[in-house]
This record gives sequence, C-alpha cells and structure tokens, in this order.
Amino acid sequence: MTITGSDEGRLLRALPLAGGRAPLLHRAGHQVYPAHRLGELVVGRPAGITGNQWSTASREGYDLVICSGDTGRILAAVEIGPAVPGGSPAQRAERMK
Repeated sequence: MTITGSDEGRLLRALPLAGGRAPLLHRAGHQVYPAHRLGELVVGRPAGITGNQWSTASREGYDLVICSGDTGRILAAVEIGPAVPGGSPAQRAERMK
C-alpha cells in the first residue's frame, strides 16, 4: 500500500479523472475507485526518475485507490496479490512503483 502523507501530494492527480470510472463505494467521507495505473495517478515524471524507469513504472497498477470525498485527493493506493519473486523484473517494477 502507498500512503501519501507527505508533500508529494502535489504530484498526484485528483480523482475522478475526466471521463473516468465512478467510485465503487462511498464511506466516511471517502471514495474508493477501482483499478488505476500509476501513470493515471501521478502528474508527469517525478524528479530523479529516468524516462526508462518511468515508462516501466507508469504501467504498473493498483487494485483500489482511496480518495477524499470532497477534494478527490488521493489518500492511498492498494495492490492486492502475492509477493513477487526476488530479483525478477516484476520486483524491479514493484520497487519503482
């Protein structure tokens, strides 16, 4: 899970995206959206990330994205699944994500 409790929030888009999917549910002032790719959530390429690294990482996805109901600010992104094998290309992509 990725939590955005720092100033990095300025790099994140607000949801819902124009023409995007409707939230799966609304609870306690939060909205939960279905799967999104990292490239859909982050505005541009973060500093210190090469173009090749960003190309790989931006295609990686999260299963659920939790946002503030009033602002659409992303609070957390959740990926559900087994751990990837160490040293694999999938592990490198996950580490970048």
